[in-house]
Amino acid sequence: MTKPQWWERVLAAVVDGLVLMIPIIIVWVIFGLLIGSSLAINLIVMLFASIIITAGIVAYKVLLESGPRQATIGKMVFGLQVVDGEGGQRVPLQQALIRTWPWWLGLVNFLSPVPVLGILITLAILGVWIALVVMFIMDPNGQSIHDKMARCMVMKTGKGMVGQ
Repeated sequence: MTKPQWWERVLAAVVDGLVLMIPIIIVWVIFGLLIGSSLAINLIVMLFASIIITAGIVAYKVLLESGPRQATIGKMVFGLQVVDGEGGQRVPLQQALIRTWPWWLGLVNFLSPVPVLGILITLAILGVWIALVVMFIMDPNGQSIHDKMARCMVMKTGKGMVGQ
């Protein structure tokens, strides 16, 4: 096991984003049909859509990263696995759940229709994501804050589907 290159983690996240895009679009289309002219109703609709999407993303990550392969589909493509930071073993469900806290920020997306506030929230979330990437690029162990909080590491354990 070795520390992966920073770009492998970023591209693995891009692959996961593409995998999750179809169910996310389906949820938004279904809930989009409920959008009306009332801001209050739109916020409620967006809240429910945000809860469903966030729960789906978190379940995807937790179940796959704590499962037998220890990796999401994106991580599998690049031969990466999430391991316990102390012993390199499979991550228990609780640790995998703690590791997903940045994805829980998606819950505030329901506020996006609110003028100015929606833009500020989007910029704040973008700032958190940029900080997470910069942290694992700069960290000698390749860990970001969510990895450290959950006492996990992402390691290169094989060639994956793209080889190297």
